[in-house]
Amino acid sequence: MNQYRADIDGIRAIAVSLVLVFHAGFSFLPGGFIGVDVFFVISGYLITDNLLQAMRAGSFSLLDFYDRRVRRILPALLVVIAATLGAGFLILAPGAYAVLGRSAAFAALGISNFFFFRNTGYFDGAAEAMPLLHTWSLAVEEQFYLAWPLVLYGAYRGARRWPRLLPLVVALVVGLSFALAAQKVAEGAKSAFYLPLGRAWELALGGALVLARDRLARLPGFVAQGLKLAGLGLIIAPALLLTAASPFPGLNALAPVLGAALLLMPTRGPTLGARLLALPPLPFIGRISYSLYLWHWPVLVFARQYQNGDPLGTGEALGALAASVLLAWLSWRFVEQPFRVRRFAARKVVLAGSAACLLMAALSFGIYRADGISGRVSPQLEDLGSLARMWAWPCPQQVSLDGGPSVCVAGADWASAKTRGVIWGDSHAEHLMHLLDVAGRKTGTAVALLRICPAIFSEDGLRRKPVGLPPECERTYRATLAMLKANPQ
Repeated sequence: MNQYRADIDGIRAIAVSLVLVFHAGFSFLPGGFIGVDVFFVISGYLITDNLLQAMRAGSFSLLDFYDRRVRRILPALLVVIAATLGAGFLILAPGAYAVLGRSAAFAALGISNFFFFRNTGYFDGAAEAMPLLHTWSLAVEEQFYLAWPLVLYGAYRGARRWPRLLPLVVALVVGLSFALAAQKVAEGAKSAFYLPLGRAWELALGGALVLARDRLARLPGFVAQGLKLAGLGLIIAPALLLTAASPFPGLNALAPVLGAALLLMPTRGPTLGARLLALPPLPFIGRISYSLYLWHWPVLVFARQYQNGDPLGTGEALGALAASVLLAWLSWRFVEQPFRVRRFAARKVVLAGSAACLLMAALSFGIYRADGISGRVSPQLEDLGSLARMWAWPCPQQVSLDGGPSVCVAGADWASAKTRGVIWGDSHAEHLMHLLDVAGRKTGTAVALLRICPAIFSEDGLRRKPVGLPPECERTYRATLAMLKANPQ
């Protein structure tokens, strides 16, 4: 059995806190997303340690390994997916709920990273509206652990004949995966972010730390003290300096990954770094960190939905995080903890877990196939988000301004209106016309739509026009500006 290390829970607490602060929108930790990379190293270290202990004891079993993974990962994950679908049913419009249903199906099957890889970028605006986006990292881990036990077992058996085979294989996984990630990041490919081949080196580096543990434990105390403090700095610095625009993972992930490895490094005696990491409330936050990671993102996404998509204020963000902590504690106490104790045979647990995932995936995909259960929303309300309805709006009147081509006018009658105006732009301007028509009729205002190219109001703007702007736009700009100057009323 492994001896409990409070400092590891402290490292978990730092990792999840970085992620929460970043996701809540606080600007002082623009690189807080590196907390996920710290989690990868911790996971690789603990899982590899357990696997090698079982192999050395002659008790290694893939079935037992997946039994532990099912009991550790699935209960809380499935509860969060179910709760998110329930909240989405009450909050989201049919289109958004259909997307949530599809992503939930992928999350239940442990392949949500592929869904988000193909459908969004992690830092773009669309991603921020997806309540299960954060499950990509769980999917990466579980895909890694489909292969890692077999790789380790093969290398461990081969090491009886070639003693250096095991560390060589682990080093190859670290090196090749890191090289692939660095190459993909340099090419601008997001596969390094979402897919397991670009992340395997972070998990495998945790495994390499297990192999080097005995040598590291013999380091002089003052060296170990310095390395622990350096590890803390290697995590905090990129959290402060990196941003969503920084190329990642690749080279920029080296610092937090190495920092996590240094903090995990075993020592002969307690160090200052380990003592700091064991200070309350860090171990408590570390113990609930898995549930906290699961709950925080859906809570933040739905809080932003309540704000009509606007960023959360400081008080609102803190309130959402406080709610996440409460939900995480309840999940840890009443969902995670009961499943930690083995009550059934490993085969039954794995089969039951697989069946639960398939059932959740089927229900979720059913939501997608049912168009987000559109019947729960009245036709009038659904029309508000209908693109077809928006573009089908008929123009109520046409007028010619200054002898030019006829243009659409919304609101009051142009000839008798108390106030006249124009709205100039492309389709972004046109989509406002229905609203302006209703408002204009009430206020005696007529608004003419100059639907051409995006509005540019000066010669300087024309000189700095966007690349690829059609030549006819420049001619239209000049004619429109001349017409407006001639008709200031």
